[in-house]
Amino acid sequence: MTPNFFRLAHWEWRRLVAERTGLVLAAVWCVLLAFAAHQGITQTRARHAEIAAARTANASSWTTKRALLIEIEAGRAQPETYGDPRSPTHSIMGGRADNPIVLEPAPLSALAAGPGDLAPSIRPVGMITKVFLPAQSIDNPANRLAGPLDFNFVVAALLPLFVLALGFDVLAREREARTMPLLASQPVALGRIVAARFAVHFILLWLPLAVAAVFTIAVSQAPAAPLAPALGELAVWLALAAAYLVFWQALTAWANFHAWPAATNALILSGAWLAAVLLIPTLVQTLVQTVAPPPDRRAFVLETRAIETDLFTRADAIRDAYYAENPARRPTIALNEYDTYFVGNLYPRALAADAALAPTLHRLATARAAQATWWHRLAWLSPTLALRLATEQLAGATPAQQGRLIDHARAFQQLWRAHFDLKLFSMRPLTLADYDGKPEPTPVHLTLTERAAAAFPAIVALFAASFLAISTVCRRSFFS
Repeated sequence: MTPNFFRLAHWEWRRLVAERTGLVLAAVWCVLLAFAAHQGITQTRARHAEIAAARTANASSWTTKRALLIEIEAGRAQPETYGDPRSPTHSIMGGRADNPIVLEPAPLSALAAGPGDLAPSIRPVGMITKVFLPAQSIDNPANRLAGPLDFNFVVAALLPLFVLALGFDVLAREREARTMPLLASQPVALGRIVAARFAVHFILLWLPLAVAAVFTIAVSQAPAAPLAPALGELAVWLALAAAYLVFWQALTAWANFHAWPAATNALILSGAWLAAVLLIPTLVQTLVQTVAPPPDRRAFVLETRAIETDLFTRADAIRDAYYAENPARRPTIALNEYDTYFVGNLYPRALAADAALAPTLHRLATARAAQATWWHRLAWLSPTLALRLATEQLAGATPAQQGRLIDHARAFQQLWRAHFDLKLFSMRPLTLADYDGKPEPTPVHLTLTERAAAAFPAIVALFAASFLAISTVCRRSFFS
């Protein structure tokens, strides 16, 4: 940096202030960032509140049943007909006994509020809960690419427009005003003049983005979460945003160095925006769905219904077969109609359904993994696509990361069943030891290492595109 460079930057700032167009663009940019910040803060806070409410309700339910059990065993209370905490069917069957398995929002989740809003952050898990698949909406790439006005969309799709609007005539205006010879006669390389002007544009766009992103992440964190790790991750994402901004500035500078009229620059750069932001991601989406189709939900639903219908018609045979294999789990008492339904009918069918659906679930998970692999491979075709994929991965808002929640929930369900199913099948009364020794749900944390590893191909693609664009401009005597 030389005094001349700062002087040139100061003149560009004075021009923007005098013409007011740049300030208007900056004001619009700040408004869009404010909308994105509101979207991210609102959605992330709602997730934290939902998680806290689910945990509180679950803890309160078990605490109430445990306290009643103590009172009954001490002879100070009488059990209700359908509220006896000693009864396995009344205590651990049904939705009220389900445990919330939580996917903790990643520190950067507020940056991808759109994709994050498509996927649940809580999976209820109990004895007969169906823990199958992520929400269908998150498996559809079209829904994730056309999300609401969050940071991911604003930066990836709209930031380039502001870069082009500020810089499409950064040299063309001198040519059209016939002052280019005067500019070229100055003892400063033309490339440095353009660099100084774009430096002002960079600060005008990136600084509000950094301020808005820091504010959003700081406000949207969980109450007890440390802020320093989140700000460290945010610094990585801001570096990605800076590389993306530099890519579009380099592309704009390349157009200006070709000595085209300002209108031609605007037309060419608009076409580049359409290709990178709309056409290529759409073509990639179509290609991915062709070579690696998303899980077929319709076929899965039909297969699930067929299995459940078959098991319903063979409910007695399934129960008898289970008791034949597990004679120690036969009921020790005569069951009433309510207990017979859960113990002799519903629960054995749930176990049989899980076993029958296991190959299908594995096949769907494989299809989802193949789709994610193709997205990573094709991220090199567009820096916009690379930024969006990297942001989703760092924010923990992709189908593969949702799959972690499903896997964790299914593993916890096996622990839960192993703890209670002997008491449930035999209908032996639950004791205080059963309550105190029950498995406790643990949250799913996506570590920075896991998220960064998943985002690495897209990150490399984005930095490579930025480096290639800068190199191309330098070869046209950017700093000559």
